[in-house]
Amino acid sequence: MKKGVRISISFGFVLALLCVVGLSAVGAFGQAIDGNIVGTVTDASGAAVVGADVTATNVATNVTASTKSGNSGEYRFEHLLAGTYRINEDDGVQDRI
Repeated sequence: MKKGVRISISFGFVLALLCVVGLSAVGAFGQAIDGNIVGTVTDASGAAVVGADVTATNVATNVTASTKSGNSGEYRFEHLLAGTYRINEDDGVQDRI
């Protein structure tokens, strides 16, 4: 009889431990340390610039990422670490985001 009680206590402890570990892991998924920058390259008349070289530079670390603008002038940088970035296009236009 004692053996059955002992097993249920051990099972209860393991179940409680799994719940605590599982719940603490759920909170970790909500934390994001990166983000995306999306924009459009246009010329002085407002027309889209296709194939422009676009660079994002992290102001604090000086780390860069590069891409080209698409068919409607759009560009996208994904999974950049949180921070302030300087965006440069090949036409010399600068924006600070």
